[in-house]
Amino acid sequence: MTDGLDNFTRKQQQALEILPVLKGLSEKTLHDLFKGSSIDVHKKSKDLFMEGEHPNHLHMIIDGWVKLYKINSSGEETIVQMLSKGDMVAESAVFLNAPFPISAQVAKEAEILSIPSSGVRNVISSDNNFAVNLLSAMSQHSQHLIQGVESIRLKSATERVGWFLLKLLLEQGRVPDMVELPYDKSLIASYLDMKPETFSRTLKKFKQKGFEIRKDAVILPQVKALCGFCDSDAAGMCSRHGTPDCPNPDCISSKDEIILYD
Repeated sequence: MTDGLDNFTRKQQQALEILPVLKGLSEKTLHDLFKGSSIDVHKKSKDLFMEGEHPNHLHMIIDGWVKLYKINSSGEETIVQMLSKGDMVAESAVFLNAPFPISAQVAKEAEILSIPSSGVRNVISSDNNFAVNLLSAMSQHSQHLIQGVESIRLKSATERVGWFLLKLLLEQGRVPDMVELPYDKSLIASYLDMKPETFSRTLKKFKQKGFEIRKDAVILPQVKALCGFCDSDAAGMCSRHGTPDCPNPDCISSKDEIILYD
């Protein structure tokens, strides 16, 4: 635990700078917010909280992956959303002081900032900048959830996989023709609402088009190979969109066909 920002290491302070909800806050607000807070590394499969529990902390992801999921009466798991660097985890429950409507589990080793819920609510009432930051982040989270549901539930298997790979490619932005798979393929299949065997068959379609499928990465046959799966959400992250270099300016889905642009 710590009493303020100064008691975090320099490396941890630098990591906190990526969290949008903390942008532009005064030193006093940060000190008040971090009173009793901690930064911890959680191993894969660690439960952050379960549906129905009361929120004692607001969790913010510095690095790694967390899945939000629900269990039905038959014990089957449905993944609702995958969260990563910069995301808050089920923040609405903390804001409303209500039980979590969902469960959260670490999908890949994650470094997480945990702030006492009472401190979050106190700072909301005393600092308008933090309140606006939090509401903005909650709105973006809600928008991404809706866009994700639309992209996953309403698309064919090929479209879902292509869209997922394209989003990862744009988010990672390190290598223009390689997508790093951030967690297990079985978990990716579950997130995309398909059976593992369907996911494997779909990857074979990509392989037939020249994609190299590795255990933890996908190599594109060319830089623009996934542009046929673009939508408005992905386009907002792409530096080529709106320029003459964009091969799919209208974000027209390629449906079941993988289109390779020159």
